Amino acid sequence: MKSAFKFLEISLIITLCLSCQKKIEETTDIIARIDDQNITLEDFRLFYELDPNFGIDSTGYGALLDELHKFIDQKLSYRKAQQTGLMQDSLFVKAKNWEQKRAMLRQLYREKVEKQIEITEEELRQAFVRHNSELHVRQLFTKDAEHAQELYEQLQADATFETLASQVFADTVLAKNGGDLGWIKAGDLDEDFADATLSLGKNEISQPTQTQWGYHIIQLLDRKEQIILTESDFNAQKSGLEKRIKRKKGQRLSSAFIAGFMKDLNPQPVPNNFRLLWNAIVSPPEREKSTISFKITFTNKLINEILQTLHPYLDKPLIQYRGGSVTLGDYLIALKDIPVGNRPRFQSRKQLSNRIGIWIRDELLFEKALRKNLDNHPGVRAEVEDFLEQQSYLFFLSKEMEAINPPEWTTKYFENRDRNILRDHPELSGFHTFQEWVGYKAENNLHKTLKSINADIEIDYQTLLKESKNINWDRRVRMFAIRKPS
Repeated sequence: MKSAFKFLEISLIITLCLSCQKKIEETTDIIARIDDQNITLEDFRLFYELDPNFGIDSTGYGALLDELHKFIDQKLSYRKAQQTGLMQDSLFVKAKNWEQKRAMLRQLYREKVEKQIEITEEELRQAFVRHNSELHVRQLFTKDAEHAQELYEQLQADATFETLASQVFADTVLAKNGGDLGWIKAGDLDEDFADATLSLGKNEISQPTQTQWGYHIIQLLDRKEQIILTESDFNAQKSGLEKRIKRKKGQRLSSAFIAGFMKDLNPQPVPNNFRLLWNAIVSPPEREKSTISFKITFTNKLINEILQTLHPYLDKPLIQYRGGSVTLGDYLIALKDIPVGNRPRFQSRKQLSNRIGIWIRDELLFEKALRKNLDNHPGVRAEVEDFLEQQSYLFFLSKEMEAINPPEWTTKYFENRDRNILRDHPELSGFHTFQEWVGYKAENNLHKTLKSINADIEIDYQTLLKESKNINWDRRVRMFAIRKPS
Protein backbone atom coordinates (compact mmCIF):
# COMPACT_ATOMS: atom_id res chain seq x y z
CA MET A 1 0.00 0.00 0.00
CA LYS A 2 1.25 3.51 -0.82
CA SER A 3 2.41 5.52 2.17
CA ALA A 4 0.24 8.53 1.34
CA PHE A 5 -3.24 9.10 -0.09
CA LYS A 6 -1.92 10.30 -3.45
CA PHE A 7 -5.21 9.52 -5.17
CA LEU A 8 -6.87 12.40 -3.35
CA GLU A 9 -5.18 14.79 -5.76
CA ILE A 10 -5.55 12.81 -8.98
CA SER A 11 -8.69 10.68 -8.66
CA LEU A 12 -11.24 12.94 -7.07
CA ILE A 13 -15.02 12.77 -7.45
CA ILE A 14 -16.24 16.28 -6.78
CA THR A 15 -19.69 16.57 -5.21
CA LEU A 16 -19.90 20.19 -6.35
CA CYS A 17 -23.30 21.46 -7.44
CA LEU A 18 -22.85 25.09 -8.45
CA SER A 19 -25.80 25.14 -10.80
CA CYS A 20 -28.33 23.02 -8.92
CA GLN A 21 -28.60 24.74 -5.54
CA LYS A 22 -32.18 25.61 -4.73
CA LYS A 23 -32.72 29.36 -4.91
CA ILE A 24 -33.86 30.83 -1.61
CA GLU A 25 -34.65 34.38 -2.66
CA GLU A 26 -38.22 35.40 -3.37
CA THR A 27 -39.48 35.18 -6.93
CA THR A 28 -42.71 36.16 -8.65
CA ASP A 29 -42.66 33.09 -10.91
CA ILE A 30 -45.05 30.86 -8.97
CA ILE A 31 -46.30 27.89 -10.96
CA ALA A 32 -48.27 26.15 -8.19
CA ARG A 33 -49.22 26.47 -4.54
CA ILE A 34 -49.97 23.88 -1.84
CA ASP A 35 -51.80 25.75 0.91
CA ASP A 36 -49.30 28.53 1.75
CA GLN A 37 -46.29 26.70 0.22
CA ASN A 38 -45.25 28.19 -3.12
CA ILE A 39 -43.72 26.12 -5.92
CA THR A 40 -41.57 28.39 -8.05
CA LEU A 41 -40.93 27.91 -11.73
CA GLU A 42 -37.21 27.73 -10.93
CA ASP A 43 -37.74 24.85 -8.47
CA PHE A 44 -39.96 22.99 -10.93
CA ARG A 45 -37.41 23.41 -13.75
CA LEU A 46 -34.74 21.91 -11.54
CA PHE A 47 -37.07 18.98 -10.81
CA TYR A 48 -37.96 18.09 -14.39
CA GLU A 49 -34.47 18.77 -15.76
CA LEU A 50 -33.05 16.18 -13.36
CA ASP A 51 -35.73 13.57 -14.12
CA PRO A 52 -34.08 11.19 -16.66
CA ASN A 53 -37.43 9.82 -17.86
CA PHE A 54 -39.18 13.14 -18.43
CA GLY A 55 -40.13 13.88 -22.04
CA ILE A 56 -39.30 10.44 -23.39
CA ASP A 57 -42.56 8.58 -23.96
CA SER A 58 -44.69 11.73 -24.13
CA THR A 59 -44.01 15.40 -24.80
CA GLY A 60 -45.73 18.76 -24.70
CA TYR A 61 -48.12 20.34 -22.25
CA GLY A 62 -49.63 17.05 -21.06
CA ALA A 63 -46.22 15.58 -20.19
CA LEU A 64 -45.28 18.76 -18.31
CA LEU A 65 -48.56 18.73 -16.36
CA ASP A 66 -47.96 15.10 -15.38
CA GLU A 67 -44.47 16.06 -14.20
CA LEU A 68 -45.86 18.92 -12.10
CA HIS A 69 -48.36 16.53 -10.49
CA LYS A 70 -45.43 14.23 -9.67
CA PHE A 71 -43.57 17.15 -8.11
CA ILE A 72 -46.61 18.05 -6.03
CA ASP A 73 -47.00 14.38 -5.03
CA GLN A 74 -43.43 14.43 -3.68
CA LYS A 75 -44.29 17.33 -1.41
CA LEU A 76 -47.52 15.66 -0.29
CA SER A 77 -45.59 12.44 0.41
CA TYR A 78 -43.33 14.39 2.76
CA ARG A 79 -46.39 15.69 4.61
CA LYS A 80 -47.73 12.15 4.86
CA ALA A 81 -44.36 10.94 6.16
CA GLN A 82 -44.43 13.61 8.86
CA GLN A 83 -48.02 12.78 9.80
CA THR A 84 -47.38 9.03 10.06
CA GLY A 85 -44.12 9.32 12.05
CA LEU A 86 -41.98 7.98 9.20
CA MET A 87 -39.48 10.80 9.75
CA GLN A 88 -38.61 9.30 13.16
CA ASP A 89 -37.77 5.91 11.64
CA SER A 90 -34.10 5.11 12.30
CA LEU A 91 -33.35 4.52 8.60
CA PHE A 92 -34.86 7.87 7.65
CA VAL A 93 -32.94 9.62 10.43
CA LYS A 94 -29.69 8.04 9.23
CA ALA A 95 -30.43 9.02 5.62
CA LYS A 96 -31.28 12.58 6.65
CA ASN A 97 -28.05 12.97 8.65
CA TRP A 98 -26.02 11.62 5.74
CA GLU A 99 -27.66 13.97 3.23
CA GLN A 100 -27.16 16.94 5.57
CA LYS A 101 -23.45 16.17 5.71
CA ARG A 102 -23.29 15.98 1.88
CA ALA A 103 -25.25 19.23 1.54
CA MET A 104 -22.85 20.97 3.96
CA LEU A 105 -19.88 19.82 1.88
CA ARG A 106 -21.54 21.09 -1.30
CA GLN A 107 -22.15 24.45 0.36
CA LEU A 108 -18.55 24.59 1.55
CA TYR A 109 -17.37 24.00 -2.02
CA ARG A 110 -19.69 26.73 -3.29
CA GLU A 111 -18.39 29.26 -0.80
CA LYS A 112 -14.76 28.44 -1.55
CA VAL A 113 -15.14 28.22 -5.32
CA GLU A 114 -18.09 30.13 -6.78
CA LYS A 115 -16.80 33.65 -6.09
CA GLN A 116 -13.51 32.80 -7.84
CA ILE A 117 -15.16 31.94 -11.15
CA GLU A 118 -14.84 34.48 -13.95
CA ILE A 119 -16.14 33.98 -17.49
CA THR A 120 -15.04 36.16 -20.40
CA GLU A 121 -16.97 37.06 -23.53
CA GLU A 122 -14.32 35.28 -25.62
CA GLU A 123 -14.82 32.05 -23.66
CA LEU A 124 -18.56 32.26 -24.24
CA ARG A 125 -18.15 32.75 -27.99
CA GLN A 126 -15.68 29.87 -28.29
CA ALA A 127 -18.08 27.65 -26.37
CA PHE A 128 -20.91 28.83 -28.64
CA VAL A 129 -19.08 27.57 -31.74
CA ARG A 130 -18.29 24.22 -30.08
CA HIS A 131 -21.86 23.95 -28.77
CA ASN A 132 -23.22 24.23 -32.31
CA SER A 133 -20.82 21.80 -33.93
CA GLU A 134 -22.72 18.95 -35.57
CA LEU A 135 -21.42 15.48 -34.80
CA HIS A 136 -22.20 12.15 -36.41
CA VAL A 137 -21.58 9.62 -33.65
CA ARG A 138 -22.25 6.06 -32.64
CA GLN A 139 -21.83 4.45 -29.26
CA LEU A 140 -21.85 1.34 -27.13
CA PHE A 141 -23.33 1.71 -23.67
CA THR A 142 -23.25 -0.19 -20.38
CA LYS A 143 -23.76 0.68 -16.73
CA ASP A 144 -20.77 -1.44 -15.66
CA ALA A 145 -17.19 -0.07 -15.84
CA GLU A 146 -15.59 -3.50 -16.28
CA HIS A 147 -18.03 -4.43 -19.05
CA ALA A 148 -17.20 -1.14 -20.79
CA GLN A 149 -13.50 -1.97 -20.69
CA GLU A 150 -14.22 -5.42 -22.11
CA LEU A 151 -16.20 -3.88 -24.98
CA TYR A 152 -13.36 -1.45 -25.72
CA GLU A 153 -10.82 -4.27 -25.79
CA GLN A 154 -13.04 -6.27 -28.14
CA LEU A 155 -13.17 -3.29 -30.51
CA GLN A 156 -9.38 -3.07 -30.39
CA ALA A 157 -9.29 -6.79 -31.28
CA ASP A 158 -11.31 -6.15 -34.48
CA ALA A 159 -14.84 -6.71 -33.18
CA THR A 160 -17.32 -4.41 -34.93
CA PHE A 161 -19.74 -1.83 -33.52
CA GLU A 162 -22.53 -3.65 -35.34
CA THR A 163 -21.83 -6.95 -33.58
CA LEU A 164 -21.41 -5.45 -30.11
CA ALA A 165 -24.38 -3.09 -30.44
CA SER A 166 -26.65 -6.04 -31.18
CA GLN A 167 -25.53 -7.50 -27.84
CA VAL A 168 -25.71 -4.44 -25.55
CA PHE A 169 -28.83 -2.63 -26.75
CA ALA A 170 -32.32 -3.83 -26.03
CA ASP A 171 -33.57 -1.03 -28.29
CA THR A 172 -34.22 -2.48 -31.75
CA VAL A 173 -33.03 0.64 -33.64
CA LEU A 174 -29.66 0.99 -31.92
CA ALA A 175 -29.19 -2.78 -31.90
CA LYS A 176 -29.69 -2.94 -35.67
CA ASN A 177 -27.78 0.19 -36.73
CA GLY A 178 -24.61 -0.39 -34.73
CA GLY A 179 -25.42 2.20 -32.06
CA ASP A 180 -25.62 5.00 -34.63
CA LEU A 181 -27.11 8.17 -33.08
CA GLY A 182 -27.05 10.11 -36.34
CA TRP A 183 -26.17 13.80 -36.55
CA ILE A 184 -26.49 15.64 -33.23
CA LYS A 185 -25.41 19.09 -32.08
CA ALA A 186 -22.72 18.96 -29.41
CA GLY A 187 -24.90 21.17 -27.20
CA ASP A 188 -27.67 18.57 -27.27
CA LEU A 189 -25.42 15.93 -25.73
CA ASP A 190 -24.56 15.18 -22.12
CA GLU A 191 -21.59 17.44 -21.29
CA ASP A 192 -19.17 14.61 -20.54
CA PHE A 193 -20.30 12.75 -23.65
CA ALA A 194 -19.89 15.89 -25.77
CA ASP A 195 -16.42 16.68 -24.37
CA ALA A 196 -15.23 13.15 -25.11
CA THR A 197 -16.65 13.26 -28.65
CA LEU A 198 -15.20 16.68 -29.46
CA SER A 199 -11.75 15.46 -28.46
CA LEU A 200 -11.83 12.70 -31.11
CA GLY A 201 -10.57 12.78 -34.66
CA LYS A 202 -12.70 11.45 -37.51
CA ASN A 203 -13.38 7.69 -37.08
CA GLU A 204 -11.45 7.65 -33.79
CA ILE A 205 -12.88 5.56 -30.93
CA SER A 206 -12.85 6.80 -27.33
CA GLN A 207 -11.79 4.95 -24.23
CA PRO A 208 -14.80 4.14 -21.97
CA THR A 209 -16.30 7.52 -21.03
CA GLN A 210 -18.30 7.91 -17.85
CA THR A 211 -21.40 10.11 -17.74
CA GLN A 212 -24.20 10.33 -15.19
CA TRP A 213 -25.97 7.54 -17.13
CA GLY A 214 -23.16 4.99 -17.24
CA TYR A 215 -20.20 4.19 -19.52
CA HIS A 216 -20.01 4.93 -23.23
CA ILE A 217 -17.58 3.96 -25.98
CA ILE A 218 -17.93 6.61 -28.66
CA GLN A 219 -16.85 6.79 -32.28
CA LEU A 220 -16.88 10.11 -34.11
CA LEU A 221 -17.89 9.27 -37.67
CA ASP A 222 -17.91 12.84 -38.96
CA ARG A 223 -18.07 16.46 -37.82
CA LYS A 224 -19.10 19.76 -39.36
CA GLU A 225 -19.14 23.30 -37.99
CA GLN A 226 -22.11 25.59 -38.40
CA ILE A 227 -21.29 28.17 -41.09
CA ILE A 228 -24.05 30.63 -40.21
CA LEU A 229 -24.22 31.58 -36.52
CA THR A 230 -26.16 34.72 -35.71
CA GLU A 231 -25.86 37.12 -32.80
CA SER A 232 -29.45 36.33 -31.81
CA ASP A 233 -28.53 32.62 -31.64
CA PHE A 234 -25.61 33.50 -29.39
CA ASN A 235 -27.76 35.62 -27.06
CA ALA A 236 -30.41 32.89 -26.86
CA GLN A 237 -27.80 30.28 -25.82
CA LYS A 238 -25.65 32.56 -23.64
CA SER A 239 -27.25 31.71 -20.29
CA GLY A 240 -26.92 27.95 -20.82
CA LEU A 241 -23.31 28.33 -21.99
CA GLU A 242 -22.47 30.33 -18.86
CA LYS A 243 -23.83 27.52 -16.69
CA ARG A 244 -21.76 24.88 -18.48
CA ILE A 245 -18.54 26.89 -18.29
CA LYS A 246 -19.21 27.77 -14.65
CA ARG A 247 -19.72 24.13 -13.76
CA LYS A 248 -16.48 23.02 -15.44
CA LYS A 249 -14.42 25.81 -13.90
CA GLY A 250 -16.00 25.06 -10.54
CA GLN A 251 -14.93 21.41 -10.77
CA ARG A 252 -11.33 22.40 -11.51
CA LEU A 253 -11.22 24.99 -8.71
CA SER A 254 -12.79 22.51 -6.29
CA SER A 255 -10.10 19.96 -7.09
CA ALA A 256 -7.43 22.58 -6.40
CA PHE A 257 -9.12 23.65 -3.14
CA ILE A 258 -9.37 20.09 -1.83
CA ALA A 259 -5.84 19.18 -2.91
CA GLY A 260 -4.53 22.21 -1.00
CA PHE A 261 -6.67 21.43 2.03
CA MET A 262 -5.47 17.83 2.17
CA LYS A 263 -1.86 18.82 1.60
CA ASP A 264 -1.99 21.02 4.70
CA LEU A 265 -3.40 18.20 6.86
CA ASN A 266 -1.33 15.49 5.16
CA PRO A 267 -3.40 12.39 6.12
CA GLN A 268 -1.32 9.21 6.10
CA PRO A 269 -2.47 5.59 6.45
CA VAL A 270 -0.64 3.45 9.00
CA PRO A 271 0.45 0.42 6.90
CA ASN A 272 0.61 -2.19 9.68
CA ASN A 273 -2.82 -1.28 11.03
CA PHE A 274 -4.34 -1.11 7.56
CA ARG A 275 -3.05 -4.65 7.07
CA LEU A 276 -4.80 -5.68 10.31
CA LEU A 277 -8.07 -4.31 8.92
CA TRP A 278 -7.59 -6.02 5.53
CA ASN A 279 -6.80 -9.38 7.12
CA ALA A 280 -9.89 -9.11 9.34
CA ILE A 281 -12.08 -8.57 6.27
CA VAL A 282 -10.64 -11.03 3.74
CA SER A 283 -10.14 -14.76 4.18
CA PRO A 284 -6.53 -16.11 3.96
CA PRO A 285 -6.86 -17.63 0.45
CA GLU A 286 -7.92 -14.23 -0.97
CA ARG A 287 -5.63 -11.87 0.95
CA GLU A 288 -2.66 -11.80 -1.41
CA LYS A 289 -4.67 -11.53 -4.62
CA SER A 290 -4.49 -8.20 -6.42
CA THR A 291 -8.26 -8.43 -6.94
CA ILE A 292 -10.42 -10.73 -4.85
CA SER A 293 -13.14 -12.81 -6.49
CA PHE A 294 -16.12 -10.86 -5.09
CA LYS A 295 -17.04 -7.28 -4.15
CA ILE A 296 -17.27 -6.49 -0.42
CA THR A 297 -19.68 -4.04 1.23
CA PHE A 298 -19.48 -3.01 4.89
CA THR A 299 -22.74 -4.48 6.16
CA ASN A 300 -23.56 -4.17 9.87
CA LYS A 301 -22.91 -7.89 10.25
CA LEU A 302 -19.45 -7.59 8.70
CA ILE A 303 -18.60 -4.52 10.81
CA ASN A 304 -19.56 -6.36 14.00
CA GLU A 305 -17.43 -9.34 13.00
CA ILE A 306 -14.43 -7.06 12.33
CA LEU A 307 -14.94 -5.25 15.65
CA GLN A 308 -14.87 -8.58 17.44
CA THR A 309 -11.79 -9.81 15.54
CA LEU A 310 -9.86 -6.57 16.08
CA HIS A 311 -11.01 -5.97 19.65
CA PRO A 312 -7.44 -5.81 21.08
CA TYR A 313 -6.36 -3.34 18.37
CA LEU A 314 -9.28 -0.90 18.11
CA ASP A 315 -7.31 1.93 19.74
CA LYS A 316 -4.52 1.68 17.16
CA PRO A 317 -4.42 4.52 14.59
CA LEU A 318 -5.63 3.67 11.09
CA ILE A 319 -4.94 7.19 9.77
CA GLN A 320 -2.70 9.94 11.13
CA TYR A 321 -2.89 13.57 10.03
CA ARG A 322 -1.48 16.87 11.18
CA GLY A 323 -3.21 17.54 14.49
CA GLY A 324 -4.98 14.23 15.01
CA SER A 325 -5.64 10.61 14.10
CA VAL A 326 -8.45 8.13 13.44
CA THR A 327 -8.31 4.74 15.13
CA LEU A 328 -9.50 1.44 13.71
CA GLY A 329 -12.42 1.57 16.14
CA ASP A 330 -13.29 5.17 15.16
CA TYR A 331 -13.49 4.20 11.50
CA LEU A 332 -15.56 1.05 12.00
CA ILE A 333 -18.08 2.77 14.29
CA ALA A 334 -18.36 5.71 11.89
CA LEU A 335 -19.28 3.31 9.07
CA LYS A 336 -22.45 2.35 10.96
CA ASP A 337 -23.69 5.94 10.69
CA ILE A 338 -23.54 5.77 6.88
CA PRO A 339 -26.59 4.38 5.03
CA VAL A 340 -25.70 0.91 3.73
CA GLY A 341 -26.04 1.96 0.09
CA ASN A 342 -23.43 4.70 0.58
CA ARG A 343 -20.85 2.60 2.40
CA PRO A 344 -17.55 1.69 0.72
CA ARG A 345 -17.58 -1.17 -1.77
CA PHE A 346 -14.26 -2.64 -2.83
CA GLN A 347 -12.57 -5.62 -4.44
CA SER A 348 -8.89 -4.95 -3.71
CA ARG A 349 -6.59 -3.43 -1.09
CA LYS A 350 -6.06 -0.42 -3.31
CA GLN A 351 -9.79 0.19 -3.62
CA LEU A 352 -10.25 -0.06 0.16
CA SER A 353 -7.35 2.34 0.68
CA ASN A 354 -8.97 4.78 -1.77
CA ARG A 355 -12.36 4.52 -0.06
CA ILE A 356 -10.79 5.19 3.35
CA GLY A 357 -8.94 8.18 1.91
CA ILE A 358 -12.14 9.66 0.46
CA TRP A 359 -13.87 9.09 3.80
CA ILE A 360 -11.20 10.94 5.82
CA ARG A 361 -11.15 13.74 3.24
CA ASP A 362 -14.90 14.26 3.66
CA GLU A 363 -14.73 13.95 7.46
CA LEU A 364 -12.07 16.66 7.71
CA LEU A 365 -13.99 18.91 5.32
CA PHE A 366 -17.16 18.27 7.32
CA GLU A 367 -15.43 19.46 10.49
CA LYS A 368 -14.52 22.66 8.64
CA ALA A 369 -18.15 23.05 7.49
CA LEU A 370 -19.36 22.59 11.08
CA ARG A 371 -16.98 25.30 12.31
CA LYS A 372 -18.56 27.61 9.72
CA ASN A 373 -22.04 26.71 11.06
CA LEU A 374 -23.15 25.51 7.61
CA ASP A 375 -25.67 23.12 9.13
CA ASN A 376 -27.86 26.21 9.63
CA HIS A 377 -27.33 27.63 6.14
CA PRO A 378 -30.71 28.11 4.38
CA GLY A 379 -29.41 26.44 1.20
CA VAL A 380 -28.38 23.35 3.17
CA ARG A 381 -31.75 23.15 4.91
CA ALA A 382 -33.55 23.49 1.57
CA GLU A 383 -31.48 20.70 -0.03
CA VAL A 384 -32.12 18.38 2.92
CA GLU A 385 -35.86 19.05 2.69
CA ASP A 386 -35.80 18.29 -1.05
CA PHE A 387 -34.03 15.01 -0.28
CA LEU A 388 -36.60 14.03 2.34
CA GLU A 389 -39.43 14.80 -0.09
CA GLN A 390 -37.85 12.50 -2.68
CA GLN A 391 -37.23 9.70 -0.17
CA SER A 392 -40.76 9.92 1.21
CA TYR A 393 -42.18 9.66 -2.30
CA LEU A 394 -39.98 6.67 -3.15
CA PHE A 395 -40.94 4.95 0.12
CA PHE A 396 -44.67 5.25 -0.50
CA LEU A 397 -44.22 4.40 -4.19
CA SER A 398 -42.43 1.17 -3.25
CA LYS A 399 -45.36 0.27 -0.98
CA GLU A 400 -47.78 0.81 -3.87
CA MET A 401 -45.63 -1.37 -6.14
CA GLU A 402 -45.64 -4.17 -3.57
CA ALA A 403 -49.43 -3.97 -3.38
CA ILE A 404 -49.99 -4.39 -7.13
CA ASN A 405 -51.37 -7.79 -8.12
CA PRO A 406 -50.89 -7.85 -11.91
CA PRO A 407 -53.45 -9.76 -13.99
CA GLU A 408 -52.17 -12.84 -15.79
CA TRP A 409 -52.61 -11.30 -19.24
CA THR A 410 -50.14 -8.54 -18.29
CA THR A 411 -47.29 -10.87 -17.38
CA LYS A 412 -48.02 -13.04 -20.43
CA TYR A 413 -47.78 -10.07 -22.77
CA PHE A 414 -44.38 -8.97 -21.47
CA GLU A 415 -43.08 -12.55 -21.62
CA ASN A 416 -43.80 -13.13 -25.31
CA ARG A 417 -45.29 -9.87 -26.70
CA ASP A 418 -48.45 -11.68 -27.79
CA ARG A 419 -50.20 -9.26 -30.14
CA ASN A 420 -53.52 -11.03 -29.55
CA ILE A 421 -53.47 -9.62 -26.00
CA LEU A 422 -53.03 -6.10 -27.41
CA ARG A 423 -56.41 -6.35 -29.12
CA ASP A 424 -58.13 -6.39 -25.72
CA HIS A 425 -55.53 -4.28 -23.89
CA PRO A 426 -54.01 -1.79 -26.37
CA GLU A 427 -52.66 0.37 -23.54
CA LEU A 428 -49.87 -2.18 -23.00
CA SER A 429 -48.21 -1.11 -26.26
CA GLY A 430 -47.02 2.05 -24.53
CA PHE A 431 -44.73 0.16 -22.14
CA HIS A 432 -41.32 -1.33 -22.88
CA THR A 433 -41.08 -3.62 -19.83
CA PHE A 434 -43.23 -5.18 -17.13
CA GLN A 435 -41.39 -3.10 -14.52
CA GLU A 436 -42.29 0.09 -16.40
CA TRP A 437 -45.97 -0.92 -16.38
CA VAL A 438 -45.85 -1.65 -12.63
CA GLY A 439 -44.16 1.70 -11.96
CA TYR A 440 -46.82 3.54 -13.97
CA LYS A 441 -49.63 1.82 -12.09
CA ALA A 442 -47.96 2.50 -8.75
CA GLU A 443 -47.51 6.20 -9.53
CA ASN A 444 -51.19 6.50 -10.47
CA ASN A 445 -52.31 4.66 -7.33
CA LEU A 446 -50.07 6.82 -5.13
CA HIS A 447 -51.42 9.97 -6.78
CA LYS A 448 -54.96 8.87 -5.88
CA THR A 449 -53.92 7.98 -2.33
CA LEU A 450 -52.28 11.35 -1.74
CA LYS A 451 -55.49 13.13 -2.68
CA SER A 452 -56.78 12.11 0.75
CA ILE A 453 -54.34 14.59 2.33
CA ASN A 454 -56.20 17.77 3.18
CA ALA A 455 -54.43 20.35 1.04
CA ASP A 456 -55.54 23.28 -1.11
CA ILE A 457 -53.67 22.92 -4.44
CA GLU A 458 -53.57 25.66 -7.09
CA ILE A 459 -51.82 25.41 -10.49
CA ASP A 460 -51.06 28.33 -12.82
CA TYR A 461 -52.00 26.61 -16.07
CA GLN A 462 -51.05 29.61 -18.23
CA THR A 463 -47.49 29.64 -16.85
CA LEU A 464 -47.33 25.87 -17.34
CA LEU A 465 -48.45 26.21 -20.98
CA LYS A 466 -45.84 28.93 -21.61
CA GLU A 467 -43.13 26.75 -20.07
CA SER A 468 -44.09 23.76 -22.23
CA LYS A 469 -43.63 25.90 -25.36
CA ASN A 470 -40.12 26.91 -24.23
CA ILE A 471 -38.85 23.34 -23.80
CA ASN A 472 -36.80 21.79 -26.60
CA TRP A 473 -38.63 18.46 -26.61
CA ASP A 474 -36.58 17.10 -29.50
CA ARG A 475 -33.41 17.55 -27.41
CA ARG A 476 -34.89 15.53 -24.53
CA VAL A 477 -35.70 12.63 -26.87
CA ARG A 478 -32.18 12.76 -28.29
CA MET A 479 -30.71 12.73 -24.78
CA PHE A 480 -32.62 9.51 -24.17
CA ALA A 481 -30.78 7.92 -27.09
CA ILE A 482 -27.49 8.76 -25.35
CA ARG A 483 -28.49 7.02 -22.15
CA LYS A 484 -30.45 4.14 -23.67
CA PRO A 485 -30.09 1.23 -21.21
CA SER A 486 -28.92 -2.20 -22.22
